[in-house]
Amino acid sequence: NLKHILFVECRAWDGERRSNNLKFEKDYGWRGLLIEPDPENYETLLEKNRKAWSVNRCLSLKTYPTNVMFDMNGSVGRIVNVTRSDDTPTWQRDVECLPLYSLMLALNVSTIDYFSLDVEGDELPILKTIPWDKLNIKTLSVESLSKTNTKQILKYMNDSGYKLYIEFSHYMGHDHDLIFHRNDVIPKIPASSIKWYSMRKTSKCRKFDFEFL
Repeated sequence: NLKHILFVECRAWDGERRSNNLKFEKDYGWRGLLIEPDPENYETLLEKNRKAWSVNRCLSLKTYPTNVMFDMNGSVGRIVNVTRSDDTPTWQRDVECLPLYSLMLALNVSTIDYFSLDVEGDELPILKTIPWDKLNIKTLSVESLSKTNTKQILKYMNDSGYKLYIEFSHYMGHDHDLIFHRNDVIPKIPASSIKWYSMRKTSKCRKFDFEFL
């Protein structure tokens, strides 16, 4: 009778490179859910034999299931606002999207320790679909692609009962992530002591480790 899941990662890409949760799974035995809409990426993910549930879907931008066109582009694929036609390129696929809450209901989960959201620009619409009174999400990381987007996400999360813990950018400026914790979740260590770093000589561009009570 599962009520608690340790992590949810969207998007999971190939389940290994740039994963925000692989370290937790390997070193601490965490279990979670990997969400990856790109069918080619998902096939690669399955080959990694991750000890996590996985689903070949995207997170809906609405509070109900939707069907969208998805631009397959490695780690930066995203939903595109186009309609399928005779000229649709092969790298654009029809993909079903489900609300995060629907996926958690399917797993009988109401608590998530850590939610990683990196969907190349649609983070805020997805956050707005989450019923915060029904899903107990303790911490989350959210990618932001612009200063305007960052301000909007910060305001929305503050209004939803979350505090900014730390924010950081990838060394080449490709990523800007915001780490939040729920107001009643107290970090064991101050954000200033967290070291974020890039592994420039490997395919894994970032790792991080943080603890909460």
